[in-house]
Amino acid sequence: MILIYRELYFLKTPYAHTPGSFVSYDTKTKMLFSSDLFGSFSTKWGLFIELSESCPICIDYNHCIKGKDYCPLPDIIDFHKKIMPTARSLKHAMNIIKPLDVNIIAPQHGSGIKNQQDINFLINFIASLEGVGIDAIEQKM
Repeated sequence: MILIYRELYFLKTPYAHTPGSFVSYDTKTKMLFSSDLFGSFSTKWGLFIELSESCPICIDYNHCIKGKDYCPLPDIIDFHKKIMPTARSLKHAMNIIKPLDVNIIAPQHGSGIKNQQDINFLINFIASLEGVGIDAIEQKM
């Protein structure tokens, strides 16, 4: 008899979309099923996205310094700013995710992320977003 052992962790990420939000982490594959986190409004879907090595230093995601015709970051930013309630909830969720040894992120809305540099960058990038949800309204007042 062959037993397949798999251990899943369900980590609470409250208000990372809804009060009861959570992510699921598979310790065997090191896959993070991230629910709405790392999602995107993109219409240019692929199984995986791969960022350019220049994305972490880019200052204008609408004009790629590498000359690529499409950058996924504006769609990721737009998704999180419109879907998530506050920057604080995003930062809290990223602090829950950051210590995990993640090889693949599988968001509910968007393409998977499997490049380790992209994973690390996106965790920090999403944690630093401002003007998220109600924060955008309060900033205009």
